[in-house]
Amino acid sequence: MFYRGEWCPYCNLQLKAYERIMNEIKTAGAQLIAISPQTPDHSLSMKEKHELSFFVLSDTNNKTAENYNLKYKLPDFQQTLQKSSGIELHQFNGDHTFELPVTATYIIDKKGNVIAGASEINHRTRMEPAEALEKVRSLQ
Repeated sequence: MFYRGEWCPYCNLQLKAYERIMNEIKTAGAQLIAISPQTPDHSLSMKEKHELSFFVLSDTNNKTAENYNLKYKLPDFQQTLQKSSGIELHQFNGDHTFELPVTATYIIDKKGNVIAGASEINHRTRMEPAEALEKVRSLQ
């Protein structure tokens, strides 16, 4: 799962929702990996703060997001909104690029094939955890 960062309330809700079904995900033989452009310190802080039992990884410079064709730069007006609301992306991400991943969830089988996925530039629209769990269970 690609998420924008700990400063994003929608991302926080999504991560917590997945944490609630982690036992079911593990029982289905799967694991969850959450990826953001945050620095390793911020990723660790996120994991500890929300008591997440899955991997929370840092994607420095959005290289992995770029490989999935998910990287984009915030338009100038959104950069201004971020700054005016007190969100300093450079402090979270360790750079001044204003680049983020499109929020996305992929279900990948053991052979590395993407069997389901959802990505949306509108960060409020995401794959529901129940749908992801259903797809994971279909792999058994």
